[in-house]
Amino acid sequence: MKYGMFLFSLLLSNQQIFAQTGNTDVKLDLLKQPSSPAAHLLNFAPNSIEKPTDLTAVWFSFNNATGKLTQLPNSYALDLSPAVLSKSKLLSLKSLQATALKDILWQTFVISTGIKQFDDTVTKKSYYKTALGFKVTLARPAWSEATLTKFNELSVIQESITNSNITIRKEVTKDSTIKNLDRKRRDVLAQYGQQSAEYAAAQQQYISQFSIAFAKLSAEQNAELKAAIRKKAEGFAIERVGWYAELAGGFSAAFPTNSFTYSTADRSGAWLTGGYDGGFNKISFLGIARYLYQPETLFADSTGKLPTNKISTFDAGTRLLYVSGDSKLNISFESIYRSVLNKSIVNPSWRVLFSAAYSVGANQQLTFSFGRDFDGTLEKSGNLIAGLNFIVGLGGDKTVEK
Repeated sequence: MKYGMFLFSLLLSNQQIFAQTGNTDVKLDLLKQPSSPAAHLLNFAPNSIEKPTDLTAVWFSFNNATGKLTQLPNSYALDLSPAVLSKSKLLSLKSLQATALKDILWQTFVISTGIKQFDDTVTKKSYYKTALGFKVTLARPAWSEATLTKFNELSVIQESITNSNITIRKEVTKDSTIKNLDRKRRDVLAQYGQQSAEYAAAQQQYISQFSIAFAKLSAEQNAELKAAIRKKAEGFAIERVGWYAELAGGFSAAFPTNSFTYSTADRSGAWLTGGYDGGFNKISFLGIARYLYQPETLFADSTGKLPTNKISTFDAGTRLLYVSGDSKLNISFESIYRSVLNKSIVNPSWRVLFSAAYSVGANQQLTFSFGRDFDGTLEKSGNLIAGLNFIVGLGGDKTVEK
């Protein structure tokens, strides 16, 4: 029985050591202008119509209208991926190939929060609005052949690293210092038992020294392979070609007195985006159908005289998007039609927008948008909207495995 417990303990320790010798984590540039439901509800998202993006753990968005670029940003959004945050070591790069609904629902689920500062035109005082939203992908296309080829190249290098690590592990096991520590923990186990503090200390000392010796030898023998996989990862970008659909929604609240003890309902809604993703160096066609209840401003009412209480609007629109061959630059033109469902006397209105986004670093993107809002409310001097938006993603590390 004692010998069986020893073998079980030895197996556990070896598994812990081997876990450090398996797949390699590489940092990938996965950020491709993620859509933020909270930013949509607070009306500062770079675009209303977005295609699904692959995951980092956290996205931060900072927005500033061009008329106030000399001031600090007044709009912020934070988007979290529960799947990545809770299983950051288990969500491998390979898993992002999944297209089945049962696989992508949890993988693409995002919780979105945001805050924006507004100016009261009556009191001339500033106040805040906050929003909480969600989004989830219902259908997404498979990787392109080019992406699969690059992934296979990463996997070949990873396999070489894994095989090398197995050999290194055997070499470390034969080291005299490690062998003495192994003999010591066996003696302590026989004398004090597996549950003793003495055995726990001896076990920890063995694992610690083994890990140090392994890491040193691996760094020496795998330096070229690790440099090669890092270089490959720098040029890796996920390209998808095919049809997709994504569901999003949420609600926002206003705090007129800037006190959390007093708030008013602002707006709520849900929207479905979808279309055909053409991939890199191609045109993608995207569309949206969006319902909003009691919006903060009735954009379709150019007179500004109708009450906004219990107003419902419906939006439908399209977007043409071009993504460069290296995926760093995208340019698009977007137009959205808005109608008021329960106020037939209000004429419909349009929103048109030109936007561009460029990757300024790994998982960092700067976007610029310019166009006409539904009634020009963002720019008092004319029917123009313009803004800069900076987005950064954290948690782009992914495990490479075949």
